[in-house]
Amino acid sequence: PEGSLFNIIGFGSNYNSLFDESQLQSNKTAMLKANDYVRTMEADYGATEILDPLKFVLKSRKVNGFDRQVIVMTDGQVSNTADTIKFVRKFRSKARLFSLGIGSHVSQLLVQGLARSGRGTAEFVDGDSDQAVFEAVERQMNVALTPALDDLQITWEGSNSVNITQAPYVTPPLLINKRFLMYFFLENKSSPTSVKVTARNYISNFTIEYNIDGEDDAIVLPASTTSDIIHKMAARAIIQDLEEDASKLSFDQIELNANEVSGVEDEIVRFGLKYQIASSQTSFIAVDNENWSQTHSELYIEEDDYNYSNDGYNYGMISAQGVSGSDDDFQYTALQDSAGTTSDDDVAYPDFEVSVEPTV
Repeated sequence: PEGSLFNIIGFGSNYNSLFDESQLQSNKTAMLKANDYVRTMEADYGATEILDPLKFVLKSRKVNGFDRQVIVMTDGQVSNTADTIKFVRKFRSKARLFSLGIGSHVSQLLVQGLARSGRGTAEFVDGDSDQAVFEAVERQMNVALTPALDDLQITWEGSNSVNITQAPYVTPPLLINKRFLMYFFLENKSSPTSVKVTARNYISNFTIEYNIDGEDDAIVLPASTTSDIIHKMAARAIIQDLEEDASKLSFDQIELNANEVSGVEDEIVRFGLKYQIASSQTSFIAVDNENWSQTHSELYIEEDDYNYSNDGYNYGMISAQGVSGSDDDFQYTALQDSAGTTSDDDVAYPDFEVSVEPTV
């Protein structure tokens, strides 16, 4: 943006800074050098190591009168995701960090975690389209130039305001046109009497405060058809905090490295099992106890009845004694067991893979 300072750091297994110090956007020589650097840049830095260049950027001398905004673009993964995210969090009051993940192999945990810890936003781009990357960076620049409210604090008041678990534990900034959700687990069934919400802007030190009466101002949502869906969403947010080293447990042991914090895995398992959520410590295993050999009819080939012609090839479909359904030009026949036919939308499919072989 006009009147700003800028610098570019290329990183991989090592990193290099284009300028020793950030340059003014109005410096034409610096702008030409930056354009040439970007135009000739190649992905030749080796493996992705992002912590050291982030230390270089965030620990460097801050220029008075300028807010530090960092945009990280990466298409890779790192082995120390939790430690990298935790380091960025230490500078959340001194800089805002925005992250852009490029391609299908980028670590979403890293990209999302950097943005959450750095008070910024995350964007993802499929492939490496220059136009898509440009548009994503432009959206992030628009957010970076927009004032934000930070240090959001929600205080529950009343006799039932103890033993409340909040997620996310570290609140993100409140940004224009950006949705914000926060969850609270209350051990008591009755709600606190009132809620106080405060936030401030780092630049102007402007502070706002809202007081919400628990009876008059609270909005009670209608019951969901899935009784525990909001509990699952809240549990997923808590697990995300635990996995990103952003939970209360991690902050209570802030002096330790991410892999040294105790109790994190146990908490992930507890919430994952209680609310049936897949996580880094919990998974689902499907067990089928049906005796397929007795309940299903014998497979056989019906080439005369089920043929499809395309470019001179005839395809014989495997069929069974069951119920048939159609999808476009293909005929599908599903196996029928003692419980009936398994169906998906308008097409009935068998519960196992069926191969299609060409006929001569």
